[in-house]
Amino acid sequence: MNRRVAAVAAAVIGVSVIAGCEGGGRAPDPHPAPTTTTIATTEQAPPLTRMAPGPTTTAAGCSATQACDGESVIVTGVRALLAYRPSDPDPAGAAADRATAWLCPAYVSSVAGTWAALMPITGTQWSQWAAEHASITPKVSLTSDEHPADTDTTVSRVAQVSVTASTDPTPVTQTMWVIAKTTLPHRWCINNITTGN
Repeated sequence: MNRRVAAVAAAVIGVSVIAGCEGGGRAPDPHPAPTTTTIATTEQAPPLTRMAPGPTTTAAGCSATQACDGESVIVTGVRALLAYRPSDPDPAGAAADRATAWLCPAYVSSVAGTWAALMPITGTQWSQWAAEHASITPKVSLTSDEHPADTDTTVSRVAQVSVTASTDPTPVTQTMWVIAKTTLPHRWCINNITTGN
């Protein structure tokens, strides 16, 4: 009787062990439930500023009485600002006075007295040109650099400018970022100039 009880107990234990092994060693489900991964982002990329390529042709000049576009006013206005006469007591200020037809009044007021900062010309150079009775030739060309996209009221361009004295073949050069604006149809004026100094 004891042997029979022992055999039955052994059989029960064996079945339990086999059942436990089958449950623990079960093969992976061939069709698992899909899982998703969520990545939280706390920062967003800043909006891109729309840029446009530079001009493919140089804008034509215009007179003060013409209805010009923004590019033409930039070229003509900057050229007028650089039309220095070294014999003037204040060559840069006098040139700015003559260029007011292409400058916005608010811009003129904001930079009055600092026009000489537009070009890297020293007082010694002004004095030398005046003593030599030099005449100045300004040149302005719009570059192919990208710029903010034009709007109905604003045009921005990068200009490469130079002034050359008749007594010195080496030009004085400068890069300028120029903004023209309009509040009236086809009547533009220079509203801001930033230099590469």
